[in-house]
Amino acid sequence: MVQSAHFKELKLRQVGQKWASLLIMAVWEFTWTLWDHCNNVLHNSDVHDQLLDMDSIDLAIIEEWHGGREELIRMDRMQWKGLDLETLLAKRGQFRCNWLSFVQTARIAILNQLEDHDVSEPE
Repeated sequence: MVQSAHFKELKLRQVGQKWASLLIMAVWEFTWTLWDHCNNVLHNSDVHDQLLDMDSIDLAIIEEWHGGREELIRMDRMQWKGLDLETLLAKRGQFRCNWLSFVQTARIAILNQLEDHDVSEPE
């Protein structure tokens, strides 16, 4: 109100509305910047790894690694190409989670194929 009265004294038209509009836009920009920063910290930093409890992920990776790749189909064995265990464990958390998920899914697919094959064969 005071701002509007001041603009009327200066005989400026719609400056108060323009000022309020710019203020609202600045508030929206500020909140977007805060949200974007928090999202970036959560998904692109070690905070994400800590939240995912990477110790349990790493232990599961070690177990899968030592489980070998021989029983997997050739295409699935590509997940090991160019990697050793130490290099894999040094990768970012999202990469390790994706690797683990892929290998576990490949093992489940093989087990399902074996079960389907056993069921379809008469004894």
